[in-house]
Amino acid sequence: MSTHIRSTEKIAVFFCKDFQKLLRKMKDKEPSFLETSHSFVDGFSDLNGDIQLTKESVDFVKSMAANGYTVTTYVRLSDSYAFVPFTDEIEVRAAIAVSGKILEK
Repeated sequence: MSTHIRSTEKIAVFFCKDFQKLLRKMKDKEPSFLETSHSFVDGFSDLNGDIQLTKESVDFVKSMAANGYTVTTYVRLSDSYAFVPFTDEIEVRAAIAVSGKILEK
């Protein structure tokens, strides 16, 4: 039996503080202030090309969530593959707005 050894790769993780409040303001068409953050963590690509985080990276993301941040986008830096972990249209639009704010910094 052979073992496939995967090397880690850098994943950019985009966060938004109080994401649910942002969604409410977007639904009500109210102006909002985006409080964003981002970090680079270690991860892998699984056999389907999907992004998997290391345990340490998962722990970091959980600590950000405990401080009121929601992950809005994962970006695999090796090929710029971006994954938005939402399917609802308003959530996806909000995640894209967060990504835009982070990328314009």
